[in-house]
Amino acid sequence: MGGPGGTKYYFPGGLDINYVPFAAPQLSIGSLFGTDLTVRYASANYFVKNLGLEDQDWINKFRFFGWGFRHSISQWLGDLTNIDIAVGYYSQSITSRDYLDIRASLISLQASYQKSLLTVYGGIGIESSSLQVKYEDDNLAIDYDLTGVNSVRVTIGATLNAGPVKLNAEYNVSEQSAIAVGLGIGINELKKEEKSEEKW
Repeated sequence: MGGPGGTKYYFPGGLDINYVPFAAPQLSIGSLFGTDLTVRYASANYFVKNLGLEDQDWINKFRFFGWGFRHSISQWLGDLTNIDIAVGYYSQSITSRDYLDIRASLISLQASYQKSLLTVYGGIGIESSSLQVKYEDDNLAIDYDLTGVNSVRVTIGATLNAGPVKLNAEYNVSEQSAIAVGLGIGINELKKEEKSEEKW
């Protein structure tokens, strides 16, 4: 990039990758009065100490945090519907001191219907996201803001319930549409049995 007085600035060409995989522990608790709570958290501290990167300030302050909740609406509707309906709010952020600030949030209305081993589900959500990068030293100053283009997301999918094993696939329609598949395990699930009297 050309500068004043014929000067030139050279920037790295990047790492030639299309995505960066990222994993974080997640804990979900529920259902309490029809409400589930989910928390995610990850920190770079472990890797900083083991790789000797304590002097890299932007790395050792790296944090990932997310939280959200989902509340059942159908529990208040009684026998009016056999479809499970819920509303939810989710938020997560990736930060590193003042250098990096990435935030995303989603408000959604979700519905599902289960028949035998198959559950079909769908939902609509309003989402927002932003990214801010700030960096300054003696030779360079960067102040960059980016706002995500996605605003409304529609999801439709299905889950195959093979005992504790869950296999699902879904399609998300938005400005940047996506297909997702998942494999999960359900632990300590409560199932309602209807006999001569109701039991849990």
